[in-house]
Amino acid sequence: MTVDTKERIDVRKIIIGDMEKPTPLPSWLESHLIPDDWQRLKGLLDGYRVDNGLYRNIEAYADLAFDMFYIFPDKRQQLGLDEEFGDEYKAKFVNAQFISRKHYSSILKYLSNLKTFFPDDKYVDELAQPGKDILLKFALDEIKKNNMFLEGAFQYKILFRDFDFESQVDESKIKSIRSDIDNWMQNNSVQFRHYMSQDAAIKAVLPNTFNECGLAPNFWQSAAEELGKIREEKSERRMGGGDNSNINFANFGLQTQILYAKEIKFGDRGMELVMPNSQITPENVLPLPEARRY
Repeated sequence: MTVDTKERIDVRKIIIGDMEKPTPLPSWLESHLIPDDWQRLKGLLDGYRVDNGLYRNIEAYADLAFDMFYIFPDKRQQLGLDEEFGDEYKAKFVNAQFISRKHYSSILKYLSNLKTFFPDDKYVDELAQPGKDILLKFALDEIKKNNMFLEGAFQYKILFRDFDFESQVDESKIKSIRSDIDNWMQNNSVQFRHYMSQDAAIKAVLPNTFNECGLAPNFWQSAAEELGKIREEKSERRMGGGDNSNINFANFGLQTQILYAKEIKFGDRGMELVMPNSQITPENVLPLPEARRY
């Protein structure tokens, strides 16, 4: 009996084609999370919102949602970043007193949150564009004042992806930053959380500087220990329904995601963290035996 097919099926292409697809690996943080971590942070997030759709503290809601956006990328649809939230958050920004008082750090935080949550909303770009130059000056001045003041530059990069901070920071400042990193690597048990947050910002804003320094050999072991300490800390109540330990946990989680990322991309949709993947390429696949013809 013969089987009439219009074309032969190449089994090799099917098998190798499937094997070529990257197999996502859990990030360092994902492998250290427990179910209760999501429940605690989601409970904290919900606490900033009241039943009628209003917010007790919409700024705190947005800041925590930003961290969770990258800590739990598969749960972004559960963060409540809908049109209703966006309208209220944008209205809060436009009416905020810190604009007239020129609180640039708060302006950068608001705008970078908006860009992350609503990357396709042209209104966000319209809000950011008029302040582009003055916000850049603020971010650069902060770096010049203190090696570790990079948060503004990080947020500016989310808004204006093409700006190269590394080309605008002079060599003496770069050397000073490297020296600070080296000192931390030798004494990384001291103020671990503080220096870790700055190291994450350095990786995002000054990638060449970060690559030359790298991380301490025992960095991830120390990070695991610190994550456990934060999880076990006694909560201290904060205004707006939050607590320090959970806020610290969220901040720390975001920083580990940045530091673990294979690549950090800034584009039309804000910041993208490209995580390492395992991948089988055709070169790694053992050859299949030749098919016999009968």
